[in-house]
Amino acid sequence: MIKLMTPKSGKIPDATIVKIMGFYRLKPGWRHGAGANFEIGTILLAINLVNNAHEAGFAKTDAFPGKEGDITVACYRGDDYFAFNVYPNGLVRYLHEAGTEELECIEDLTMEKAKQLLKTIAVCRSSISSISRTMTELVAVSVARHSNPQVLSTEEAYPFSTPNAQWFEVVPFVPTPENTTRLSPTNRRSFGSSISRSYQPA
Repeated sequence: MIKLMTPKSGKIPDATIVKIMGFYRLKPGWRHGAGANFEIGTILLAINLVNNAHEAGFAKTDAFPGKEGDITVACYRGDDYFAFNVYPNGLVRYLHEAGTEELECIEDLTMEKAKQLLKTIAVCRSSISSISRTMTELVAVSVARHSNPQVLSTEEAYPFSTPNAQWFEVVPFVPTPENTTRLSPTNRRSFGSSISRSYQPA
């Protein structure tokens, strides 16, 4: 008989592992007259896979008994469902679903290859999540900058925008009467409107 030992740390045993250990008590015919019993070797392999899933970063796991004495270890992340079906012969069947869509299925994996695949999945999903989070932050920062009331002009916000190209007025030299003094013209940026001159009496 399998006994569940309380960890020295005092932590509550993992619920998925406790569930798997409970499969050992199922008798042949447990599923409406069908269903084989569960060997200790299969149970230990399934528990080992659960531990690897937690080490890889999967916080949510579950387990389900199979009628052939197999145990399915399920890992969840968002809408993704990763199932590792451990058979009494030690081989593993892998299935990846997203929602109701089956994305990948691999038969007859060894336990070592199943563990490696589990780690690869965890790393890939973490990277995708990190990239998505980073992109979201960049978009948020970009929107905040564009809506910043301290931006003084369109040119400062979009310096390379073609419609906002800088235009400078070129004025030919024109003699003026002696009784008037022309103010020094200042080049101004224009978006199509004319620039007026101001004169004052000498």
